[in-house]
Amino acid sequence: MEFTEIYNTMANQYTELSGYPVLEDTDLGIRMKVLAGQIHSLLSSMDWLERQMFMDTAVGEYLDKHAETRGLTRVPATKAECIVAFTLEDEQDYDVVLEAGTVLAVDGDDSIRFELMGEMVIEAETTGGTGAARALEPGTAYNVPAGTQLTVTSTSTPGIMAAVYTLAVKASDEETDDSLRERLLSSCRNLSNGVNRGFYQQFLLNYSEVGNVKIPAVGDTSRTLNIYIAPKAENFTYNYVHELELALEEVREVGLNIVLAEAEHTAFNLKVQLTAEGGYTLEGLRPAIEDALKKFLCSVEIGGVVRIRHLYEVLNHIDGIYNFKFPEMSADLIVDAYKIPRLGTLTLEGM
Repeated sequence: MEFTEIYNTMANQYTELSGYPVLEDTDLGIRMKVLAGQIHSLLSSMDWLERQMFMDTAVGEYLDKHAETRGLTRVPATKAECIVAFTLEDEQDYDVVLEAGTVLAVDGDDSIRFELMGEMVIEAETTGGTGAARALEPGTAYNVPAGTQLTVTSTSTPGIMAAVYTLAVKASDEETDDSLRERLLSSCRNLSNGVNRGFYQQFLLNYSEVGNVKIPAVGDTSRTLNIYIAPKAENFTYNYVHELELALEEVREVGLNIVLAEAEHTAFNLKVQLTAEGGYTLEGLRPAIEDALKKFLCSVEIGGVVRIRHLYEVLNHIDGIYNFKFPEMSADLIVDAYKIPRLGTLTLEGM
């Protein structure tokens, strides 16, 4: 109810009962406006509190509390990591050492800063070296492209320059309310049938390394649960399976045997015929096309389907492609059960 509606209701009721109108500039009118304002504030607070009581309308920390009841937590923001190439204008007759923690600021935007993760040495009588750096703050703003120029904020050696060679680990922002709410509502739809498969699926998806989880249905009497998982990134090399096995051991049901395995890869060879825009070449576009297709295939569910329309959508967002088609694809690609699709050979041809 709006403030004006509250005030008019009060004023009309007063007039009806007393026979006298309420004048806004009188003491009575002022008092009535103050009271109407307080009532409006109270009603607004009650409306807001009501929304926080339900998981489909709650926000912020109140949504987090609903998620906790289902064993879910908001995925935190992560920090970017990159490999930095350092160069000297002139060779030195001594080793140039940059200590761990040395700050590197992005030229033109010094609010984006990285720090060396370890000591970096440019050996004597050489002019170059590389070192690993991590963003000072989490968030996707630090996903800078290769070639980004950096300024070494503290060094006693003149003429030292730095640039991002490659982004080793991409950063992510904190999970949004919409994303957490979708996971929460999805967990509520996973009703238990014997072994609570939904619980273990959501438990594993809380780990930032895990991109996909597939758990075959089991009967009420089965006490073995097979779980297939896949990492978010194709080039993920960290041995995370053992870590997850230890975590599952802490939460598994008594008497339940869990067999955790990484889903096998199924390679799909793709051929793309395309016409490049002016200033672009087929081979020049290859890295962007490969990267986009690899990321898309990593998002396909274990044992899922690679839709042709989704492949076209992926390439539609790549700059430099004027026209293209997949000449050898006439139907969606079916992924074998408990396997994940990966890019095999990519063939590029002109149209």
